[in-house]
Amino acid sequence: MNRHLAEESKKNISAYISLGSNSGDALQNLATALEEIKQYHKGTVQATSSIYSTEPQGDKDQNWFYNQLIRLDFHDLCDISPSAPQSDLLFSGELNSPNPPHSVFSVNKIHKKNGNMRFPKDIMSFGGEFERQNLSTFLQIEREAHLLLDFLLDTEKKMGRERDPARRFGPRSIDLDIILFGNQIINNEKLTVPHPRFLERAFILIPLQEIAPGIILDKINIKDALDKLIFRIDDNKIYQ
Repeated sequence: MNRHLAEESKKNISAYISLGSNSGDALQNLATALEEIKQYHKGTVQATSSIYSTEPQGDKDQNWFYNQLIRLDFHDLCDISPSAPQSDLLFSGELNSPNPPHSVFSVNKIHKKNGNMRFPKDIMSFGGEFERQNLSTFLQIEREAHLLLDFLLDTEKKMGRERDPARRFGPRSIDLDIILFGNQIINNEKLTVPHPRFLERAFILIPLQEIAPGIILDKINIKDALDKLIFRIDDNKIYQ
């Protein structure tokens, strides 16, 4: 059994979400988004960072942003069990490589019978048996990550977010990004976590350090991650 996934299944999952705005009443936009997220019935907001005024990244010809990071805890993701008895499990899938990261594998087909998800009797993991319980837990965690993404996208739309394909990093009334979702690595056309650019962004790492100072990111602590960046902070202003 993969040690990291086993550890993940024994603790609550924490999602770290970045909030940003630089158009309209940006501070009020952050407050409104936070209140919306507090209503999300699957998790509880357990920590909120200070609000920082941050220099735009990439596209500099726009107002500065206000940014904040929050931690949303999911309390029920450690109790997941397969929904089908062993004798009724159906599966077709494969691992991407002999030694991938703990949650990187592809499931080609998960068959449903009578509306219930069915999981494999026997899956060989990265040097050992991948228990059915852990596969079920991983799939449930990934499903919850996508449900959270859908909720955040709906919240952006509700708050008037309009995306301009010609100006990807341009102004926005609200921007809600999942930075981390537990220890999970998810990479598909809809969702990538950890966020692909978060280690390059002081406006993410500084508030993350504030609410999770002991967090380890890509095998390095957050202070060392910040030391790799060129930035300047003046009170609540982040220049980068």
